[in-house]
Amino acid sequence: MEELPPAMLSELKLKIVTDEIMEYSTMTSLNNLIVTLKNTSDKSLDQFKEVLLPLVDELIKLSGDFMLSFYKTDIINFINKNPKVIVDTLIRRCYEEKDGLLRAKIVNGEESFFLQNNFEDMTEGDNKLINIIFKFKDFWGKLNNENKDILKSYLLSVVALCDVRYLSFKKFICLKSLNPKYETLFNQYINIF
Repeated sequence: MEELPPAMLSELKLKIVTDEIMEYSTMTSLNNLIVTLKNTSDKSLDQFKEVLLPLVDELIKLSGDFMLSFYKTDIINFINKNPKVIVDTLIRRCYEEKDGLLRAKIVNGEESFFLQNNFEDMTEGDNKLINIIFKFKDFWGKLNNENKDILKSYLLSVVALCDVRYLSFKKFICLKSLNPKYETLFNQYINIF
């Protein structure tokens, strides 16, 4: 990770408006920018999986929990099949609710994020995953500071990748509002973004 994500959502939002966010005179140049934003977002989803999969291994190693090991395949399958769902749920819960309070807690490494959330809405009600999260809460308190820092660094990487998707989508929305004459172009991408 090159730089730490900004803690405050307002700082991140400053990155939405850039020189490329403007009214376009040709559909081709606008389309090229939208494709670039979508590709950037898609790449962040692939990188998200690359961060979460070793995080699962780290959690299993640190917890020593047999049940976590038992459900490892289910967890990995869920991550591989649903990175967009996971990231978009994190963005909804951690960015868009309470003005990014949960996101700020993650970036600042506040343990209350790990210990006070139930995460049921982030797991689509999957009881296996919910049970794993509660086990995580139990073993978090038993970790030494070095191991907590390792897990926090993984989570900072998760936030940085969510930031990429968040910014790409917000730029897409800004472009759409500035270029209403190309609504048909935007409609081609809205459901796959």
